[in-house]
This record gives sequence, structure tokens and C-alpha cells, in this order.
Amino acid sequence: MATERLRDASTRGASIRGASTRGASIRGTHIPGASTRGAGTRDRFSLRAMVALLACAALGIVLTLAGALDVSQLAVLVLALAAAYAVATVAHAIRHRTNLRTRFDALAADSPLGTLTPDELLTLPRDAADFPGAYVIHNATRRRTYAGTSTAVRRALRRHLAGKSHETLHADYRAGDDLTIKSVPLVATGYPDLAALAADVTYAYDAREIRDPLAR
Repeated sequence: MATERLRDASTRGASIRGASTRGASIRGTHIPGASTRGAGTRDRFSLRAMVALLACAALGIVLTLAGALDVSQLAVLVLALAAAYAVATVAHAIRHRTNLRTRFDALAADSPLGTLTPDELLTLPRDAADFPGAYVIHNATRRRTYAGTSTAVRRALRRHLAGKSHETLHADYRAGDDLTIKSVPLVATGYPDLAALAADVTYAYDAREIRDPLAR
């Protein structure tokens, strides 16, 4: 089934390699603001929340100086604001990570490789079309996830599984762990480069970043 899926996608794979990174998309699904790294989005939210916190604290100080609040009430106000800031920051981070993961999953469902097991990947034709992008390998047995990017995703994955670039992942595979592989072509995401894509994919899946220098 995996072989049929890749053969059916071979024409698409050719267009993926030559398509512009600004307009092309596998299914018309584009990640809004994808050219902005997730870390930047989190930093902007934290800055806005901090400004609001300081403004409220400043107002509390003014009210205290004016006699509307005493020192103990000001202390309670500041502690409440700090707690609200912490809760809002954590909630935003969780929501942002969930949104990124949902979007990547949607793109991965329509990628040339789709979702594969390691054995399915290794049985694919060696001359099948390859593509630049990101990949995620989830180990359900050990409850850990790996993520990486490459200019040749299929080749990088084969090297990882063969133990030529990542010993831990290779050991997981050799141990018979339950591994699931999904990938996302760079051209489908709207990201400007693999570095920006890697940052968000690693963050979205709370994954260990893996690299294969020879496949870049």
C-alpha cells in the first residue's frame, strides 16, 4: 500500500522539487504565519503579557500612594497579577503547540510518503522521488518523539534507521519498538527554509531533534 501511494505521488514529487516555496501547497493547506518561527510568536505574547502586568502593578502603586489601597492589598494584587501572567503564558504555549501540531498533521496526511512504519519505508523503491522537508518519528513503546529536517527526507530516514546517523533511533528500530513516521514537504508549509521549519516541528511535537549532515 505504501508503494502504491508513493508511485501515485511520483508526479507530485517532481513538482515538489521544482515548485516555488511561496505559493505551492500539497492540499491548499497553508500554515498561517509560517514564515514566523513559533519561538517568536511565544516571545511576542510574553512581552505583551509582561507589559499588561507592569501596567496593572503601576496602577496598584498609584492607588496605594493615593490611599485607595494599603501595602498588604498591593502585595496581594501583585501576587495575583503574577499568578495570572504565569497561567496565561502556560495556556498560550499549550494552545500554540497544539495548533502547530494539528497543522503539521494535516500536511503530513497528504505528503508524498504519508504515514509509514519503518518497514514500509525501507521497502519503497530506491529511485522514488525524494523531497526537502521535515519528518517526525514517534516511538509509542518508549513514549518519545524524534524530529528532523533534510533536503532529502526519504534518504535521511533510511540512514537514521540503518544506524548511519543516529544510534539511539537505530537501537529503537532494532529493538522492535512501535515506530510511526510522518513527513511534511517544505514547499507545502510556507516556511522560508528548513531551519525555521525544524524549530517549529521540534517544538510542536516536543521532540528530540535529529540530524543527518550527509543528507542535507
